[in-house]
Amino acid sequence: CEPLDRFGILFWHQSNNDFYRLQINCAGQYRLELIQGGQTFVVHDWESASQMALAAPAINRLALWVHEGQLQFYINDVFQFEERIAQDRRGPLGVFARTVLGEAMTVRFSDLQVYRVEID
Repeated sequence: CEPLDRFGILFWHQSNNDFYRLQINCAGQYRLELIQGGQTFVVHDWESASQMALAAPAINRLALWVHEGQLQFYINDVFQFEERIAQDRRGPLGVFARTVLGEAMTVRFSDLQVYRVEID
């Protein structure tokens, strides 16, 4: 994992030009973007993560909590940031990985869990 390599979560994917992207790089930083109409808008710019394992093969637990336009992001159960985002959006959730300098990248998922929490 080179410092510029990236992986992350795509959510509320409504089309190839409309989704949110949470990126994490191998230098231990994260960034939240909104892709809308094919343009990228930075919601939360690059910031260093606290409590993120960097050495390969690193194991990190990523968590997103979204409710009524409020997003919270956690790495290894440690709060990272909170942002106001769009409300009432729907769409699939996905993951991605991208190597910048290398020719190949291996990403492993174990115990992948996605929950939808019902609010009373």
